[in-house]
Amino acid sequence: MTSSLPADVLALVNAELAEANAQVVARNGSMVWTRGELLELFNRVANADNWKLAIDATVSLANDHELFGMYEAVVFFAGCHATIRTAGGRNRYRVTAVGYYTAVGA
Repeated sequence: MTSSLPADVLALVNAELAEANAQVVARNGSMVWTRGELLELFNRVANADNWKLAIDATVSLANDHELFGMYEAVVFFAGCHATIRTAGGRNRYRVTAVGYYTAVGA
């Protein structure tokens, strides 16, 4: 995607986004996640056509940090609780959630 913004404005926007993604936005016990980490996890399960739609995806999660982080990511971005169940195979999980539209009553 090509931006029509002047280079200095684009640099400022990118710097602000990098700063936002570095902020810690979720904690669970001793585990913490930045906005950027949650965004990466959420993008793995979000509906490709519209992130606000219901979630139903099967993903590999490498460890407990990713597993708990996936739950936190759905809460943070979609505003609803995820159901995460084993899906056969090592570290494979099915993640489902009602999605943003349903969570906010849209």
